Amino acid sequence: CETNRSEATVGCCRGGIFDPVDNSCPVSILSAVASDLDPAQPSIRMSRHIESYEQAIEFLYNRINYERVAGSSYTAADFRLDRMRELLRRLGDPQKMIPAVHIAGTKGKGSTAAMINRIAMAAGYRTGLFTSPPLTAFEERMSVNGQLPTPEQIVELVNAVSEPVAEMDKSSGRQCPTYFEIAT
Repeated sequence: CETNRSEATVGCCRGGIFDPVDNSCPVSILSAVASDLDPAQPSIRMSRHIESYEQAIEFLYNRINYERVAGSSYTAADFRLDRMRELLRRLGDPQKMIPAVHIAGTKGKGSTAAMINRIAMAAGYRTGLFTSPPLTAFEERMSVNGQLPTPEQIVELVNAVSEPVAEMDKSSGRQCPTYFEIAT
């Protein structure tokens, strides 16, 4: 992770919480070698296949998570849709292949989404539901036809996004996808 505070807080901090006291980020064995951010060096995440549920969760939780970082550690420039658009483009724009109901607002989103999900399932539709935050485990935030993904499916999903994420991490500017962008 970069030691420069302005760089470390824009998405490349893999520990999830930037420490403003010593301008550092905690890092993990999976995603935190200096070569990860140096295009001249091979990336550990490009060459290492995630094999276990624990590694998949570590990969996700070691991304910058602005919900857990002090507000003084980021600016409005850190909240842009271009990172998400680029990640989706690299994944083949999957959002264009499914009809979706997007629920926004301040209260009642989870229960409204759950009701719409159940109504659509009762009508015979195959549904996917994404809510946030989970109560106890990462996979609680998503389901297909009411079924949570298995640990093996989480590994598959993380492996599907890890290479495009590693490629974006190497690009210039503030292109490092965040925890929320990857999880969503």
